Amino acid sequence: MKSRFASFQNVPELLSMYRTFADVVTKSDLDEQAKRAGLRPLTPPVKGGKPFNDVVERSADQAEYMDRIIQRMEHLPSDPRVDNPLKITNDARKAGLDFRLIDPAAGDHPGSKINVAVDRIYEIWRDTAADKGTQLVFCDLSTPKSGKVVAPDQAVRPDLELESFVDVDGTLLREEEAVRSDDDDADLIESGDADGEDPTVAADMDAVIALSSGTFSVYNDIKQKLIDKGIPEDDIAFIHDANTDIRKSKLFSDMNAGHVRVLLGSTAKMGAGMNVQQRLVAAHHLDAPWRPSDLEQRNGRIIRQGNLFYERDPDNFSVAVYNYATKQTYDARMWQTIEYKAAAIEQFRKGDLLQRVIDDVQSKAANAAEMKAAASGNPLILMQVQLASDLRKLEALYSQHQRGQHRLRDRLKWLGSVETRLDKAESAYAANIQRRDSHTHVITEKGKEKICVELLADGKLLTEKDSEKIKNRLLDGVKEVTRNSSAKLSFGSYRGFDVHIVRSSLLYGSDGFRLTMRGEGEQEFLPDNLRYSFDDQFSLSGLFQRMDNFLAKGLDESIEKQRENARQESAELETVKAALGKEFPQKGELTLARENHGAVIRELQRMQDDSNYVSTWEPKKSLTVESPILAESAGQNRESAAAVTNAVQPEAKQFHTLTFGDGREKAEYTVSNQHNSYIMGSYRLHRSYFSGNVGSPRLSFYEDGRWYLSTLDAPHGVKIREFAIVEEAMRVARSDAAKHGLEEMRMRDERGSAATGEPKTFLSGETLTIAGSAEQIQGSNGIIQDSVQPNKKKSQTIKFGDGEGRTEYTVSNQHNGYTLDGHVLRRTHFSSLVGSLGQSFYEDDQWHSTSNTPPGVKLKQFESQEAAIQVARSDAAQRGLKESLAQSVETVAPEVPAAGVNSHERLVRAGQAMKQEEVSMSQVRDSERVYLAVSYNERDAARAAGAKWDSIAKSWYAGPQADMEQLKRWLPENVKSEQLPAMTPREEFAEALRSVGCIVEGEHPLMDGAAHRIRTEGDRAGASSGFYVAYMDGRPAGYVKNNRTGEEVRWKTQGAFISQQDKAAFQAECARKQQERAKELLLEHEKTAERVAGQLSWMKQDVPTPYLDRKGLAPRRGVFLATDGKTTCIPAVDADGKLWSMQYIQEDGTKRFAKNSRKEGCFHPVGGMDALRTAPAIVIAEGYATAGSISDAIGHATVAAFDSGNLMAVATALKDKYPDKAVIIAGDDDLHLLKHPKVRANPGREKAEKAAQAVGGKAVFPVFAPGEREKDMAGFTDFNDLGQKSTLGMAAVARQLKPAIEKAISEKSAELERNKQLVQSHSEGMSR
Repeated sequence: MKSRFASFQNVPELLSMYRTFADVVTKSDLDEQAKRAGLRPLTPPVKGGKPFNDVVERSADQAEYMDRIIQRMEHLPSDPRVDNPLKITNDARKAGLDFRLIDPAAGDHPGSKINVAVDRIYEIWRDTAADKGTQLVFCDLSTPKSGKVVAPDQAVRPDLELESFVDVDGTLLREEEAVRSDDDDADLIESGDADGEDPTVAADMDAVIALSSGTFSVYNDIKQKLIDKGIPEDDIAFIHDANTDIRKSKLFSDMNAGHVRVLLGSTAKMGAGMNVQQRLVAAHHLDAPWRPSDLEQRNGRIIRQGNLFYERDPDNFSVAVYNYATKQTYDARMWQTIEYKAAAIEQFRKGDLLQRVIDDVQSKAANAAEMKAAASGNPLILMQVQLASDLRKLEALYSQHQRGQHRLRDRLKWLGSVETRLDKAESAYAANIQRRDSHTHVITEKGKEKICVELLADGKLLTEKDSEKIKNRLLDGVKEVTRNSSAKLSFGSYRGFDVHIVRSSLLYGSDGFRLTMRGEGEQEFLPDNLRYSFDDQFSLSGLFQRMDNFLAKGLDESIEKQRENARQESAELETVKAALGKEFPQKGELTLARENHGAVIRELQRMQDDSNYVSTWEPKKSLTVESPILAESAGQNRESAAAVTNAVQPEAKQFHTLTFGDGREKAEYTVSNQHNSYIMGSYRLHRSYFSGNVGSPRLSFYEDGRWYLSTLDAPHGVKIREFAIVEEAMRVARSDAAKHGLEEMRMRDERGSAATGEPKTFLSGETLTIAGSAEQIQGSNGIIQDSVQPNKKKSQTIKFGDGEGRTEYTVSNQHNGYTLDGHVLRRTHFSSLVGSLGQSFYEDDQWHSTSNTPPGVKLKQFESQEAAIQVARSDAAQRGLKESLAQSVETVAPEVPAAGVNSHERLVRAGQAMKQEEVSMSQVRDSERVYLAVSYNERDAARAAGAKWDSIAKSWYAGPQADMEQLKRWLPENVKSEQLPAMTPREEFAEALRSVGCIVEGEHPLMDGAAHRIRTEGDRAGASSGFYVAYMDGRPAGYVKNNRTGEEVRWKTQGAFISQQDKAAFQAECARKQQERAKELLLEHEKTAERVAGQLSWMKQDVPTPYLDRKGLAPRRGVFLATDGKTTCIPAVDADGKLWSMQYIQEDGTKRFAKNSRKEGCFHPVGGMDALRTAPAIVIAEGYATAGSISDAIGHATVAAFDSGNLMAVATALKDKYPDKAVIIAGDDDLHLLKHPKVRANPGREKAEKAAQAVGGKAVFPVFAPGEREKDMAGFTDFNDLGQKSTLGMAAVARQLKPAIEKAISEKSAELERNKQLVQSHSEGMSR
């Protein structure tokens, strides 16, 4: 007994498994791809967009017989040999096709679907006679068997006789050589496919029906009627007569030539493998097949490539597909069967990952549903199908909502413990600091403080004098963890922390060991700087220096990370609380859908129970109709506003904001003509909602009258609405606010003309006001408003006390990244024991931290800064603190968070933006930055005077509000050297450079920790064969190598440790020089970019090049051929598409980049930047050939990063540019370099994995056929080698990459969906 699936559960997981080995590409996918490319579809369209359903009335004999069929089904005998459901089904199908299959003596019903089809076949034959158009007629019932059932008057065709020669496309073939066994059963199942069903089931059932049809034959009846209408007998053929391969070839040739113009057959005979499409104009389905795949195979004979008429006139030609059915017969049940089967298949092929159960009807299934309803003669059936589909969708969304609520409850349990976890962490941190300091022994040597090495092991104190014992103890521990990977050996106690040795498996397969440090409360730290590979050069002094470094910074970094996590979780806690318990937003629609579906089922049941019952039922109307936009009268002030708006030139930026509500619940509507930094000729409307101190991301208004986060959330094809004028968008905003009961507060209007000194305009209700200079305001009748714009950040910090126990009070109109109408007050207390403790002033007039705020108590918002400052001074006076310094800082408010970004990701992006800004400021923009020589011991005094720390240059500089009078003593020229030796470290290092043949001149040597090139003796002009790097931290040291001679020196100063003053002076000088070099380098890069652009204007693209030919790649746009006809030129651009450099590839494969050009972070988009923007994922490879092969295999744009060292920079840049796209690194597997004496590594794999890890992406590497790499390891490393050299070929490239890309996209979609769920909780506030 065979079992069938009723439904598929856990669809997302099942679909993910399916997609690992299968790619689903449908005809509609190919058509859509061709449309995007500006090409016509490959196959001819169907006339009218879908098959035509021709439903005829049943005859009196058929109606009477269907009643008998029902009686037979209701009274089945106990003996199945007498009657059974299969026999009844066969009889019902035959009666639906033609009643003469039941009773050959019955009359020929003039309105039968057979006669209707004959009339239509003849009309099409007549109308296409000039072009010899051909037609297919499908009928699985009453088929002639093996050519034995023929019309009585059918002439014998000599060319089909057994011993004759058959002319196939001009070639005479003796048919007896190809005759196979005339086995009907084998012939019947030749077209079976692997869709999960036994292909013999349908074929054998049709054979049984055909053999039991008596003397009447539908095939013969149709042929005779067509002949009687005037169609020549030779123009009509049965597929069953061609029972050998030679006969089939002859018949197919005649169809394509137009010698045979009407071909009748069954699905089994005219399915897969039949190519007669050259002149096809119509296909007729006289009955419904058993399987959806049968229907696809039938239509696939005519909807396929190679139609001559379509190639001749693709704009006007279309093929016709006709489905025939008889009302209120078994035809309805047959189409219903296809519907159910197609529903499951179609949903699985195009399944929505948000739905866990396949239950939808799409594509072919939808057409089948229409056919079933039409065949039944009852419009309620079609209505029931549609209502059931709508209900299933809503039920799926409701189940998803319920699962989301369950997840929120689980998350709330974890977030509720954030305060307890943070308190434990703070206590452990304070205890660890105290433990560290109390176990640290500091001595002074030669005027410098030094931490003593004291390791307590087995009750003995080991010092620097016991270095051999310490080293042996470490080696013994390493040997033990090497033998036993799960072992954990005690190394000893250092500065109060227990140190253990454990085995460590490093990335990329390299093994090693690491040291862990355990502090207070059994808290164990795993410092990254205490991880060693067995190949590393080990230094005992370096080990203790690393532990000192961790204890100096690692503890602070650990607690800061936990504090940051606590802040994020506290913010998330409020979001989760607000979202928990939210009602299903489409509850009304779901209730209505349930009621309508139940009602239509009851109506159908009544109609079935009472044949005389006539239903007048209609479904209730939908509850989701959008309210119409309210019209507004255009008053005098509105006309004035329009006049001001129209006065602004179209190319100027315009930004208008309307605010509705009060201080606690409000909505902001923004109208702007700017999108992605481009000025548009129209306007877009956006909305942000604020509840208390929590805000929601910005939504946009779309063409369907709804608000969405992004185009991904909007229905397919629905775009953002473009408004011609500002006033039209404002009317929509006011109407939307009115629906939510919000009153208008103010309007803010910003113009791009502000740079010209023109006044800015504001609208308050209906009153036009002007804010500008005194001269501009004078004479105006408007109301002058506060010139401080609400979207500007304004904060003021007041400091009380100095050193230990000092306190800072900050008044700001910003909270959690959002601008407030009022101001909040925060107090920060500094203590050397526990670091900084922050608290905010709440409505209960008490100070609370995030972790101990009483339930229901909110932050207090002051109407003005002065009111908050008064509270701060009063609090400081009560604590006996004296005011020391006050500073006010005003900055532009941060951008509104991007749609779909949660609080954690927003903070991460903010940190990245700050880091990027810091780098760019230190390199280029802050040319006025004055660097200072501030020693470590003087950092607090310098900071109090306004000095700032540059983390990139590692030097102090004068801040924007610094007191230069106080800072001048730290200017490098004012700092006296305290270096004791006669020779400074810089002079010592210069001698080291000279000792290996380096020429010391100009600014060399630079002691800034960066790598530098230097000229050597014997270098030609412009060459720099020397290399060095030097550090000034601690004891000055460096490395020098002369690449011409191979000589190298590892240098350390022979004098005393450098003083803090000299070290600071060196760092300040190095920072200044780095700044100057960065500006010079940027100018060089800009000049090179101009030069490269000029070169490209003379080159040809989309032409063959030696490099492309060698790599097996076809010519394509974006790849240029130099004027020498040999060099392949590949432009390099940044994430914004700006050209910076070019890679030149010679015939022999030698590669170089344009001189003095920027390469880091630049790449080449294979397919272009526009294609990259629309690609479903970012796929990055090293070289162009690899990226090109991958693009050909997967069908969309890819990225060439040029080499493995550039993967990280390119991946980071593209991740920032396209944060919603998955990133896949298609890396090279450089196994051959593991044996290279100077490399001994796999840089392709290592750097690809690092890049993928940095951006949260996936790294994929090629897998070759067995034995290929062993023969030529260096020749099989990347995906181009896999596609062009391997026996697996390009199919393997697609097979290995597509599943990984699909998985990455799926995971990214799930991540975005999780973020979207958090955002939705904010957005729902507008619906309350």
